[in-house]
Amino acid sequence: KLQPSVFRYDDLDNYLQRRYFGGYWARYDIQFTICDADDSLLVQPENRMTHCYSFFSDMLNNYGYPLSDTGFYYLNNQNGRISYFGRFRYKVKPRNEETDLFVQITSRQIIEAPGYPELLLDEKTSSALKSEGYAYAKYYKGQLITQSGKYPYSLVDTMFRSGEEFALKKIDNFQHIVFRPSADNLIVLSKPVPTFFEKLTAFSYVFIFYFLSAAFFLLFTSTGIIESAFKRTFRNRIQYSMIFLLLLSLFLLGGGAVYFSLRQYNARHTEALKEKMQSVYFELYRYVHKEKSLSPDWASPGFSNPDELLAEISNMFYCDINLYDRRGFLIATSRPEIFHRHLAGNLMQPDAYREMQFLHRAEFIQKEQTGTLSYFSAYVPLRNNAGEFLAYLNLPYFTRQNQLAADISNLIVALVNIYLLLVLLSVSLAVLLSRQITLPLRMIQERMAQVKLDRKSEPIDYPGMDEIAGLVNEYNRMVIALEQSADLLARSERELAWREMARQIAHEIRNPLTPMKLSIQHLQRAWEDKSPHFDDLLRRTASTLAEQIDILSYIAASFSSFASIPQGKAEPFNLVDILRSTTLLFEGNESARIQLELNGLEKALVMADKEQISRVLTNLVKNALQAIPSDRKGIVVLEIRKTNEGFRIMVADNGAGIPEEMQGRLFQPNFTTKTTGMGLGLAISKRIIEHAGGKIWFETQPGKGTQFYITLPALQNGQ
Repeated sequence: KLQPSVFRYDDLDNYLQRRYFGGYWARYDIQFTICDADDSLLVQPENRMTHCYSFFSDMLNNYGYPLSDTGFYYLNNQNGRISYFGRFRYKVKPRNEETDLFVQITSRQIIEAPGYPELLLDEKTSSALKSEGYAYAKYYKGQLITQSGKYPYSLVDTMFRSGEEFALKKIDNFQHIVFRPSADNLIVLSKPVPTFFEKLTAFSYVFIFYFLSAAFFLLFTSTGIIESAFKRTFRNRIQYSMIFLLLLSLFLLGGGAVYFSLRQYNARHTEALKEKMQSVYFELYRYVHKEKSLSPDWASPGFSNPDELLAEISNMFYCDINLYDRRGFLIATSRPEIFHRHLAGNLMQPDAYREMQFLHRAEFIQKEQTGTLSYFSAYVPLRNNAGEFLAYLNLPYFTRQNQLAADISNLIVALVNIYLLLVLLSVSLAVLLSRQITLPLRMIQERMAQVKLDRKSEPIDYPGMDEIAGLVNEYNRMVIALEQSADLLARSERELAWREMARQIAHEIRNPLTPMKLSIQHLQRAWEDKSPHFDDLLRRTASTLAEQIDILSYIAASFSSFASIPQGKAEPFNLVDILRSTTLLFEGNESARIQLELNGLEKALVMADKEQISRVLTNLVKNALQAIPSDRKGIVVLEIRKTNEGFRIMVADNGAGIPEEMQGRLFQPNFTTKTTGMGLGLAISKRIIEHAGGKIWFETQPGKGTQFYITLPALQNGQ
């Protein structure tokens, strides 16, 4: 057996733990065994003695798998834990005898080791540690071997036992998947059962996805909906204003919440860092308070260098510790891996050095960054019991750096879900409110569109007492005033029309009366004078009076026809037949050629008075022939086309056209461009066409000709 005078096991164990197995290796139980060729081991729990080399050789032969270039073996001993085994041979002075150091590394029951920096973890290990929400446990022979996560597993596997290889269990609001690979081993993977809020979160994501998909689909397929959605209507402005205010409040409140969360996080961790700094300071002060200076060569009983001391204190307070001298050079660190791998330099951070060395700050905390890892870092001057400067004590606060990202992410997810519901409610409310607000306005719009001078407009009954009620009252007042004005205007127009009609009738009647009076006076003088030619004069006078009486009869018939155009008998008929008969009627005219263009139409059914429409076309063709100068070869074209409104008839000529000053009065009664007639033909034609539901208008070019157009609605199912 080894003599205590040669080996001090406790000192050796402490040295190996501090020197080689700090930091990440806190996740494992480390066991050291020192044997030579003659040593034996006491094996528990069997409580039996066995040869040291034979015991470890049998273990490696049965369970060991060598790991290349490491000197270690992986132990597949089926105990539920991860185990490694290493063997190292040394020569021990003064006898120069060979001694073996056996190292067994076994994963602990709870593998989290707080305080180890994320910066030193590879991507695979880091992602494994960040499997948020999941927990797992391993049982070996019914006993808990290892666990991870937030679920409080029992020390025995009673609650997870089942006769199947795989089983699902729901315990304590956790869903557990139980896997039994062998009779002695059992693995449990657990995840919290989703809450109602979490399910609502999933609904929010699904809703957003389908909403955006539908929006893009409508954007590219239905331009009408997009155009109506972006019309600058009062209703849309109300909706978009409410939605904009809600989204603005979302960004403001969300940004404010994130900002204050960051401030609270920084303040909380700054305070925790100050408390940890104070604890580390007093613990370190206990070891170095009598020192006059500190250097990398410092040593004390139990610690061969300052790195070991800082590693000891680091494991005690779960934090990282650095010491810098007055020039800013690194003296010692509890994390030499960071500096050995050149992830950080050996010089103190420049801003911190300036604050501490030149501004003589008693304490300084700032955010620093190493690689991609951002963290808080605190600095204080370390002094001895005489108040003399020893070093700058630095605590880089690496621990739980992903907690901030998780907190902010959870906050944003919560805000998104809450505001999604608010958006849905507000959009519904905006649509409802805008509908209710704009409903009276739309009613006013519809009523105003129906306002016409030729019929009575109904007032709007609105029970409210708001601004819209004032608008409705003004509309009702306007309707009443408009009705009164329409009555006055109609009365005035009727009086003016009758006066104009009476003037025209008097003018037209006066023309034949004058020659009649003169003829009778002349006949009377011849009678008095006993003229020998009295009989001949009497015959001529009688002929003249009969002619003028015919003229008076024609005048009376014309004005009677205009004053009371008969309603006519509406019946379906073919416009093509009327056009053909009109063309045939004027076909023998020598002053112009009549041309008919049907554009492939053989049937153009309309509902109107056939005789009145024929009369209109005859009047238009007659006017066209009379408008052609005598020195010009005339052409009159009758054309019919199918349009969206029904059928369009054109009567065109190549005559003299209509002068511009006469164009505005062409359809007025008693206006004519001819030297004969009363000017009632076009006025009567206009009334006939409008009575049939159509329109009549003209286009003209003085000196080149005129085109009159008539549109009539097609008979339903007519071609």
